[in-house]
This record gives sequence, C-alpha cells and structure tokens, in this order.
Amino acid sequence: MSGPAEVLAALPAGALRALAHGLRSGNLSSASSAARLADALGVSATTADALRTALGAATESGAVALAAESVLAARKDASAHQLSTLVEPVLSGPTVAGVDMRDTAVVFSTLMREARHEVLVTSFVAGFARELLVPLAEFLEADPSRRAILVLNFQRGNDSTAEEDLAARRADEFWSKQWPGGSRRPMLCYDPRGLAEGKAARATMHAKVVVIDRRKALVTSANLTARAQAENIELGLLVDHAPTSQRIAAYFDGLIATGVLRRV
Repeated sequence: MSGPAEVLAALPAGALRALAHGLRSGNLSSASSAARLADALGVSATTADALRTALGAATESGAVALAAESVLAARKDASAHQLSTLVEPVLSGPTVAGVDMRDTAVVFSTLMREARHEVLVTSFVAGFARELLVPLAEFLEADPSRRAILVLNFQRGNDSTAEEDLAARRADEFWSKQWPGGSRRPMLCYDPRGLAEGKAARATMHAKVVVIDRRKALVTSANLTARAQAENIELGLLVDHAPTSQRIAAYFDGLIATGVLRRV
C-alpha cells in the first residue's frame, strides 16, 4: 500500500493544487469520500481511492496541504530551467514587433517531417485543408509501416439520414474535397454523439491536437483550415515532452477502444 508521500508524488500538478486549496479552505478533508476527491481533483477513481486511504492515515489536513505544496515547489524548482526547451508558443496571425513567433502551418509541416512511426491529428473543422494535409499524406506514403489517426468533428445539422450513412457521407466529403490523395489514408474517426438524432444527446469533438511518435505534441486553438493556420489569431503550445504526449495519445486510444470515438 502506498503511503501519503508516494500518493502525492504521483498526482498531476493540477490535482495537487486543487488538493492543497481544498484542504486549506475546508472544502476537502481527511473524511472526504473517494468520489468527492475524484470530482474535486479531476483524477481517476483508482487514484482517488488511493488518496482517500492516504488521507485517512494522515493526522492533520494542514500537514497534507503543506506536503502537496512542497511537492509542487520541488517540481517547479527542478523543471523551471527546462521549461523554455520543453514548451514553445506557436502563433498564427498578424506579427508583433519584438515578439518571435512560429507559424502554426510551419510547425504542423515540421512535425509531419519529424514523425517516424505514428501521427495523431484531431480537428474541430477541416476546410480548404488539402494543401495543409500534404505533409501527412507524404508521411504515410514514405513507409507502409507508419500509422496515422485523424479525428474530425462530424455534425448532423438538420439532416435526418441514419448515423452510419451520414458518417460515411461526411467521410466521403472529406476524402474528396480535403484529402490530397495517395495510396494510403489515415484511420478516420469521429464522435457519434455529433450525429445523434436528438439535439439534447449531441456533443462536439472540439480538440485540436497533433501528436507525433508519442514524444511531441502540439495543442492549439487552430483548426485544419487555411485561415486558421495562417490568418486567424490562433495560439498553441508545442510540447517536447514524451510523458505528456503519451498521455494525450493514450486518451484518444482509450476513446477509440471504448467506442466513444468511432472509426468510419
């Protein structure tokens, strides 16, 4: 069984901050249930259960809050000097004097050239994207062992077509209008809730992410559109950190494996 120190050391930074704040404000305590901890900290049920056990063994909430803050401070000291090499802003839009910026489209193309094994791309909108997607098509064409997953947002609108047929139609529209061609295509997935017949059941696949080889990730506000990549004011972060990239990729793997995201 892990002790309080081990459990705290394994928590993400956001959960540590929420825990320390909750304990100091009285919103959380050693008596808080695992379900309450999971909800307040945004962690899994398994992690919350381990934390609940650790809190139950603690003698004083203030000491646990101090320990959580100490873990955060230690992490900050250890990583502060590395931050500029791990995280880089990626911007689109008008330039500003004195502010260096890397264009979103250039970063996307560079990531495709750097990738060797696997690419994940997600986008809320894909429009006028044929030229933007050429590097992804070239990535697949270069080696038959390479794998790419493309997750797009499909929405029903007022169309009454059955979900499976509507998804196929949306996919056909994408392949014919947006995909640059070639003998290989990425695995195309969508969130079926976007095609739900009842409006109350609908949801949107809104994430815009690129992950290559589970070692580098671009998280951005920019969609796969020419305007978003080059003209709109868009902001993203390029994260050169394998654990973070693996976590993002694993999340989408899980969504696909459980059917939350569906392959066309």
